[in-house]
Amino acid sequence: MDAINKRYNDGKPTNALAESGVIIHQFDDLEDPQKKWQPCSISEGSCQFKNPYDDRVSCSLLNADMPKCPGQRGCTQPDGSAGLFTYARGGVLVNASFSAPTCAYEGDGGTITRLGGGCGCNNDTSPAPPLTPGGKSPGPKCLEKLPCDNKCPCDASKYLKCHQCAFNATNQLTDMMHKQVSEDMIYNEILLGSTKWKASLPDSIMGFFYPSSCGKPCQLEVEGVYKQFMAAYPKSKAPLLRLNIAEHKSPFQLMKP
Repeated sequence: MDAINKRYNDGKPTNALAESGVIIHQFDDLEDPQKKWQPCSISEGSCQFKNPYDDRVSCSLLNADMPKCPGQRGCTQPDGSAGLFTYARGGVLVNASFSAPTCAYEGDGGTITRLGGGCGCNNDTSPAPPLTPGGKSPGPKCLEKLPCDNKCPCDASKYLKCHQCAFNATNQLTDMMHKQVSEDMIYNEILLGSTKWKASLPDSIMGFFYPSSCGKPCQLEVEGVYKQFMAAYPKSKAPLLRLNIAEHKSPFQLMKP
């Protein structure tokens, strides 16, 4: 736990993912429903959706210097709270040494509908909301004209219609982190490849956590998944943690399962 809090406090803008802070994945129902610590597999029938997203996992990077609530992306928690994708779900801490980062966004990249493993152009065919109450949808929510270049830096006026361009997570991570701070985005999005994640288990999992604000159902979900994980990997030293969103120096606290 002390090492995780130190990683959180020492995190800084850098292209070295292991030195940038704590990497978390919050449960989003895109995991294997029987083994929520790992990505689902379309070929194995363990994905709830048919979108070709099982090649990556959506994560976020946390450190002490990241923007806090309220931020430009909105926040339901008191001012000064740590920025998270959701305050109603827990998840896992990911070991950067056993991950394969692909791309990163300074905010929510809307990656489930993006081409190119979540790093390319948007292909969201779901209907956009009506322009007037009770009216008809103007069409698909976001279809970016192909071919298009989604890599940062890019000519957004020429290529991009929705969300942000994608930073390369191996040599542009510093740029992404600086942009997140300058734009006051309360959470970022980093995509990690599924293949290395699954092949490196249990070492790819540093621990399990739930936010201090998430409520009893969320806590019970994380505790249950943690017990399943420890039964599957009894030699793992992954801890169960509580993330105190209002604490800025030692936010991760050790909990008993």
